[in-house]
Amino acid sequence: MIQALKQAVLGKGHSDPELRQQVYEKVSDQVLTGDTTPIIAPALNSYIDKLSKHAYKILDRDFEALQAEGYSEDEIFELTIVGATAAGVTRFEKGLSILQKLK
Repeated sequence: MIQALKQAVLGKGHSDPELRQQVYEKVSDQVLTGDTTPIIAPALNSYIDKLSKHAYKILDRDFEALQAEGYSEDEIFELTIVGATAAGVTRFEKGLSILQKLK
């Protein structure tokens, strides 16, 4: 089921599939290691950092910065879904691995 979810968010869309994969991997790395090494455009990198750590702090100006970089609303939506999915799935898998170690 998790694999199907990953395939769904990384499948067809308006945004570049490679970019969606980069976002997924970046968020997963941040959740697991705290690594904030920039790997994508500055405005998107800042947005993804905020999304993976403090999503409640995202403001209109974050979306405006992405639009100023040339991202469409559809692309921003897709990248947000990818980042949120990566954060959730990574935390879920990490929790499962901890439970397995306790057995």
